[in-house]
Amino acid sequence: MAIHTLASDQPVWDESLSAPAETELHSIPSQTTVAERELLYWFLAKVWDGQGAVCEVGPWLGGTTRAIAEGMLANPRRSAEAKFYSFDKFENYTHAEKLKEIGVPLVEKGLMGAEELERCAETRDFLELFNALHRGRDYMEGLLQVERRVLPHGPGVDLGVERELVLSEWAARFPVVFVDGCKSWYSTRFFMTQVVAMVEVGDWVFFQDHLWRTCYWLPCFTWLFRDALEPCFQAGTTLVLRWTRKVAPAEVLERMPEVLTAGDVVWLLRLFAEYGRAALEMGNEELVFALKLQQAAALMAVGERSLANFGLMSAARESYGFDSLRRLLESLEKPTYDEEGTPLVLNDRETARRLFEVATAGVEGYAERMEKAKQVAKLKKVEGQLAVAKGKLEKFKNKMDEWKQVEQRRKNRRFGRILKRLFGGNAGGAGKGGKT
Repeated sequence: MAIHTLASDQPVWDESLSAPAETELHSIPSQTTVAERELLYWFLAKVWDGQGAVCEVGPWLGGTTRAIAEGMLANPRRSAEAKFYSFDKFENYTHAEKLKEIGVPLVEKGLMGAEELERCAETRDFLELFNALHRGRDYMEGLLQVERRVLPHGPGVDLGVERELVLSEWAARFPVVFVDGCKSWYSTRFFMTQVVAMVEVGDWVFFQDHLWRTCYWLPCFTWLFRDALEPCFQAGTTLVLRWTRKVAPAEVLERMPEVLTAGDVVWLLRLFAEYGRAALEMGNEELVFALKLQQAAALMAVGERSLANFGLMSAARESYGFDSLRRLLESLEKPTYDEEGTPLVLNDRETARRLFEVATAGVEGYAERMEKAKQVAKLKKVEGQLAVAKGKLEKFKNKMDEWKQVEQRRKNRRFGRILKRLFGGNAGGAGKGGKT
């Protein structure tokens, strides 16, 4: 499991620090990896100082929510006043069939009603499904507060007072902020303008999609504020950073343009070149590759299709020691999406495959790389399945121990009744007068 410490003054994670089985971190459908959820649990349990409010934006069904909440519960330094706020629009994120597939086992277990599930699928509103997945957990009593809120994806979008997320309405300060709901350039700018007003030096921000191929706005933000953010931990596509100086909201508005246009091409190329060079000097091969895909995504977003294609085909000829080829092929087809979440098509699927084959033709060791990539992808899938199975096994063992204890108590009571019948009320003790 790959959880990396990037700062020399920070603790190092190892397998002994994995979340206990009863937390069931890996039982909720999630778009995060096992390592990312383990990182969240460990950070909140061991690294967080236990003070102040924790914020999560974009939990989906709450795989990360559970990891954060269980970690907070496990932290002996947690203040009684500490709260955890999770915000999401809780609607229109996936299709009805997927919601039904997730919800059917919950109905069978009695955690939600069939009518509730039908309503979720029909409206594509998954808040009730989220609640059913977390019902009965200790953190639902007094720690976690879940709210339906939205971030605007473009300027001039009126979400209404009841829907727009305004952080200052919930706490005076958020020392830990987990970001998985900033799905556009503008929403990131909008949200981080609020975040910087509510954090101090030494506080933390998690960018879950920092290394994800479509989300070019996140590395742009972290590079623009490299003088204020120190990378400390990395797992999967998640990067954890610590604030090293106070940032004013006006700085975010000044450094990050409200929208990107074709006139920003040179600025984008320079930004990604500088960040890529720094990542190369750090020896962070995975970040180097992610930045190549994200640069292509940014170029596509401002209409530079040729440059986007050229960058991706150049990346295809380079060698990497991890599963990268599948993501590169996906980027050749759909490198990113617009403000409404609609994929931006760079090439049709057949053209993307043909360009990929042209780019990799004659590359030494390409066949071996492709086979290794397939094996790594399979191993990652198996890793997730094993984590879930391990949790279920531990839970079953705990249940068996409980059953054994109940059975032993039942046998003891039965044996006591037999003794009582044989020896009367003096079974197991002295007779009248203290004589035996």
